[in-house]
Amino acid sequence: MDICDDEKIRATKRLMDELAKGRTSGEEKGWHSLEEAEAKLSSENEVYFKLREAEVEARSTSQRYFHKEVMKNLRELLSKRTSSD
Repeated sequence: MDICDDEKIRATKRLMDELAKGRTSGEEKGWHSLEEAEAKLSSENEVYFKLREAEVEARSTSQRYFHKEVMKNLRELLSKRTSSD
């Protein structure tokens, strides 16, 4: 068995585990409507694609941003905007 097969087996097991959790949750707490499920999946997909985009960007440059630095700059920008209004 190669690594690819092992990954497929693990992914299949995780999927089956999550499906079982979903069935149990639905039976115990009630089922979600199709619209609710689609909305949740849509938002999760958006986050996934944004993270994927960030990974691709990170590979293309050596520049890195740190949370504290980004938040400091954002606060300064917001402060300037509110003081000029």
